[in-house]
Amino acid sequence: MDNRLVGGAMMFYFEKTKCAHSQYLAADPKLQKLSPMSFVYYSMIEQAKSAGYKYISWGISSNHDESINYGLTRAKEAYGSFHALNRIFVKTL
Repeated sequence: MDNRLVGGAMMFYFEKTKCAHSQYLAADPKLQKLSPMSFVYYSMIEQAKSAGYKYISWGISSNHDESINYGLTRAKEAYGSFHALNRIFVKTL
């Protein structure tokens, strides 16, 4: 691949809760046939496990209008995940 970036994600590790959180995932659409995100997800799981983490948060599964993105939810559940509700704190400025 000539050192070409195929896919990646930014991970945040929360020591207190032993939860790793993924954010900003991306892959080169020209290389979709290689399933780069499957490898990225696998790598995230392996790294979190080896660091002693208990959970991975795949982030939200909503659209821009705050409706549920069921396709994204099914994709996350395919990795053995389950959904959880998070509190949202808002401050009006």
